[in-house]
Amino acid sequence: MNGNDTWKQFELIMSSKNIAPADAKQNFLEIPARNGDLDLSEALMGIPFYGNREITITLGGKKARAEWTRTLSNVQNKYHNRKVQVIFEDDPSYYWEGRLTVNDDFDLGNEVGTFSVTVNAQPYKMETRDGGEGTCQAWDTFVFATDIFRNYHGLQVSGTLTVNVYGNQMPVIPEFEVSAAQNLTVKYQEKTYQLQNGTNKFYDIVTGPGDNLFMFSGTGVVTIHYRGGSL
Repeated sequence: MNGNDTWKQFELIMSSKNIAPADAKQNFLEIPARNGDLDLSEALMGIPFYGNREITITLGGKKARAEWTRTLSNVQNKYHNRKVQVIFEDDPSYYWEGRLTVNDDFDLGNEVGTFSVTVNAQPYKMETRDGGEGTCQAWDTFVFATDIFRNYHGLQVSGTLTVNVYGNQMPVIPEFEVSAAQNLTVKYQEKTYQLQNGTNKFYDIVTGPGDNLFMFSGTGVVTIHYRGGSL
């Protein structure tokens, strides 16, 4: 949690977790003299939207009763009702973000105790790396079968340059960090945008899953900040 290992921090291990499906935001309109309801769930942008999801994590360990009192207090002081980022060992390339609650379900047997925490989490888990961070890829946690290698840092543009940002499932508005710009533009889906030195963000550039081709023209140095998300 928040970059901390629960064993190193509290000598607690995760015995189970449950990640509930994200709540689908649905909008149906009942119309007289029509069979079935009119589905407007994707009418605004042509894509589905989701509400938060609940993640329940059971933690446990072996401690004396007095130690448990201190541990539970320390966990609550650190995380209860606070915003957290959670990375699971079996999915190290992504983090979940939400607000954590320590539940009132502590159970102590023969010095072995368990309790649970619940995270009211965003629907998408986020890639731990921003594509604009550079080449420092954490290969020890990279999953070649599923992860996407991204390196959009310090792209040199002199004339034209086409960059394919391969999108994950979550719609993302990327940011373009620019320096030394001279008549520098980017074209995306047949529309051209002027880039200025500094941070550029265009709210009608929304990347989707799969190939997203950006064609740069002019002169300058561009870093594309893109962080994908997946259900």
